[in-house]
Amino acid sequence: LNPWLLIILLPAMGMKSFSEEIKLGTLELLLTKPLTTLQLVVAKFLALGVLILITLSVSFLYVLLIKGYLQINDVIDWGVFWGSFTGLFLFALVLASISLWSSTLVKNAFSAFLIALFVSLFHYYGWGQLAALFSDYTAYHFLKSIGLQFHYSELNKGVIRLSNIVYLSLQSGFFLWWTHLNLNYKS
Repeated sequence: LNPWLLIILLPAMGMKSFSEEIKLGTLELLLTKPLTTLQLVVAKFLALGVLILITLSVSFLYVLLIKGYLQINDVIDWGVFWGSFTGLFLFALVLASISLWSSTLVKNAFSAFLIALFVSLFHYYGWGQLAALFSDYTAYHFLKSIGLQFHYSELNKGVIRLSNIVYLSLQSGFFLWWTHLNLNYKS
């Protein structure tokens, strides 16, 4: 359920980040400040990241509530919790960077939302569906490992592998770099 909520909510949260600035003409005003476009992109990304962290921190309340109802011999598997929380946070950051990138493409916020929604859906489900068309295991595994679902599902099980963390971080960086390039092109 979490990926579906995030795939819909995060494009909605970031759809106005740059599209409204471009539409209203305030992007030029922002670019006259002593900020580089990269600093502007990182600042908006960090703002979305803090909002995501605040939103996901509600899950700590669930853990405390469940802990209150446990029997004496029952324990909470904190490894699964932290692995799942880390995976969800990194997954949300990738979706936020996709949303920022899509908001630099168009002036209309709803169009930016739709672009981010479709790119996020394809990036989560599309690579796995595309991989299913191949009978060769190497091609299947390669295409499936490009998608977000492959890496998020491992982290969601509580398995924290460095390759998954690096992949999700590089995906965020990739879309943030595209956002930076689009803003440089527009200015």
